[in-house]
Amino acid sequence: MIPILLTIFMPGLPLFYYYRNKLLYYISLGLYTLGSIIPLPFMFILTKNLRYKLFLTYNHVFCKLFNFKFEIDKHSLEKFNSDEVVKNRYIIVLNHCSQFDYLLSFYIKRRTIAAIKKEIMYYPFFGCLSYAMGQIFIDRKNPQGIITHIKDSLQKESDANFLIFPEGTINYHKDLLRFKNGAFILAKELDMKILLATIDAKDVINDEKEEVYYGGTFRAKFVEIVDPKHSDFNTENRENDIKLLNEYCHTKISENLFK
Repeated sequence: MIPILLTIFMPGLPLFYYYRNKLLYYISLGLYTLGSIIPLPFMFILTKNLRYKLFLTYNHVFCKLFNFKFEIDKHSLEKFNSDEVVKNRYIIVLNHCSQFDYLLSFYIKRRTIAAIKKEIMYYPFFGCLSYAMGQIFIDRKNPQGIITHIKDSLQKESDANFLIFPEGTINYHKDLLRFKNGAFILAKELDMKILLATIDAKDVINDEKEEVYYGGTFRAKFVEIVDPKHSDFNTENRENDIKLLNEYCHTKISENLFK
């Protein structure tokens, strides 16, 4: 029996070894999605804040099991979790380098929701969990309606931060993609300050093969709070104001990325 099994599996071992990190990553991602059935039943009976704490616990357990670590710049974490900062809500603008970037929001004391593609709604169990968490599902094929939809949702979720990836897609490479204007339009229209943050996964990501490895450390930093009402972003031209705000935030994140 053993010789038969060896005959079957031995030819595939070199291939498995070569792709082991990628395979283990996708296995962990699949288990993370399916494993969300564990906290799911509690999400419909708990309050919003308790749901958030439960989801936070689930994600910490997942990271421990699959060897993903987050190292947050201690000085910036203390600064942005101070009572003075936490009492306000923010639009958190973050670069996007992996499917796990959202976990950074769990290091912020205030409950945080995010804009995610509507296709996630159909993921087994995880889609329901995301809905229960109050995540905002967006249709990327209908860009004209995205701003209105997010704005209406944030007005209902008036106690939560909002996390958005202005690059619009996962970017495995070191150079930032151009930022879309949505986050900055929302900041202007909802009068919400912007919290800039960076996440660095250079020891987790192979940017040449455009893949994330199994396990590794994400390093993150909260950079700056930007007030869209500042005179630098308040000229007499609204489009120019949004452009200036976009460029400023892009520059600040780019300067602090991979440092």
